[in-house]
Amino acid sequence: MTRIAVLGGGLSGRLTALQLAEQGYQIELFDKGTRQGEHAAAYVAAAMLAPAAEAVEATPEVIRLGRQSIPLWRGIRCRLNTHTMMQENGSLIVWHGQDKPLSSEFVRHLKRGGVADDEIVRWRADEIAEREPQLGGRFSDGIYLPTEGQLDGRQILSALADALDELNVPCHWEHECAPQDLQAQYDWVIDCRGYGAKTAWNQSPEHTSTLRGIRGEVARVYTPEITLNRPVRLLHPRYPLYIAPKETTSSSSARPKSKAKAKPPPAYVPGWNSYPRSMPSTPPSAKPTSSKSPPACAPRSTTTTPKSATAANAASSKSTAFSGTAL
Repeated sequence: MTRIAVLGGGLSGRLTALQLAEQGYQIELFDKGTRQGEHAAAYVAAAMLAPAAEAVEATPEVIRLGRQSIPLWRGIRCRLNTHTMMQENGSLIVWHGQDKPLSSEFVRHLKRGGVADDEIVRWRADEIAEREPQLGGRFSDGIYLPTEGQLDGRQILSALADALDELNVPCHWEHECAPQDLQAQYDWVIDCRGYGAKTAWNQSPEHTSTLRGIRGEVARVYTPEITLNRPVRLLHPRYPLYIAPKETTSSSSARPKSKAKAKPPPAYVPGWNSYPRSMPSTPPSAKPTSSKSPPACAPRSTTTTPKSATAANAASSKSTAFSGTAL
């Protein structure tokens, strides 16, 4: 059986490990962080599914992938036995009176990015007040993008870890490894470290481009007295701002977690199950496996995570997100 090591346990690494394990490969996951994934970009990201709004700055390829991601996430979520938030109530774009010209520019960018007219809905002040009561009387008009939604990155990371446990995938948390540490014992090594691979990537003579991170800022604010039904973006001449509401702990009614270790029944999702089901048992460049035991990886020292309500070092580009029950 083909043995595959997935290096990096953030969102990409966990999804990769899950898909390959469901296809019958022998998978092991290695990550220098903890099971909670607090060092992963997805842990602090607002997790907005915004292919329309991102069309303002994104390339056509990114827009296309963004549109495909919503049905993909819908199917992935249905296959997890742990509750994860996903809402598809669209998103709302608002602005202050002095910034109204920005709305016309925003719409022009949307259309230039391929967003259809029926995906751009104008809301009057009374419609905003009806659909988002907490914003009533604050904005004279807004733009509603009905094809958008959002996830909760922390819930997704946790649910994916649970799914890997149910499939008996060995997950080596708090183990820092390099790809070359794993090559001798696995047929394939998939590097999903993201920014964690910066040093190795940038020092490799095979890579002509450099890997760099984009820093943003996120504040998580707990405000149970305020409720928003969808992400809200504020057009601003200098700072892109948005609020991505999340579930509170009390409102997250978890679905029963399956006690069985059997593989869940497959659900067809475009793109999720459509990859080739077979891989060469031993790639030409792979070294023979000498042992079934995991390679020796240096465990990281355990550190205490600050219990601050404000999180910095976000993964979103040039944006500030407020993640809580509401603003």
